[in-house]
Amino acid sequence: MATVIERGPIAASEDELAELAWLLAAGASGAGLALVGLGGEQVALPASAARAPRRAVEVLAHGRSVSVVEMPCELTIQQAAELLNVSRPFLVEQLLDKGEIPFVMVGAHRRIALENVLAHKQRRTAERKHHLKRLVELSEEYGLYRE
Repeated sequence: MATVIERGPIAASEDELAELAWLLAAGASGAGLALVGLGGEQVALPASAARAPRRAVEVLAHGRSVSVVEMPCELTIQQAAELLNVSRPFLVEQLLDKGEIPFVMVGAHRRIALENVLAHKQRRTAERKHHLKRLVELSEEYGLYRE
């Protein structure tokens, strides 16, 4: 299961983060972002590490709160099922056994790379949006959609 690093939600006012959110959004690719130490030394953030603070500030700047959660890079069946919001049998029978999500065997247990689970989740979201858009188009085409 995921480990919560910070016990309570982290919140901030929109005013104190508005400028920072704008600056982070401007460097959306992650290029140019760096950590600055007390002595002025700078360490460039790779794009993968820059996504977390950018997203956190974006959420905080809109008046919402965030929590930091640690996730293992390799997930159990239960962890992957919870992340995808599906049952364990569905994950195994419909996604793993049919090759939708790659996995490795560790002894008698299946392990799934976090990046593969997240990639599947992203594909599923994109497919869902595509189908919903197509449904709206068909509804408009047949006169079923009224404003």
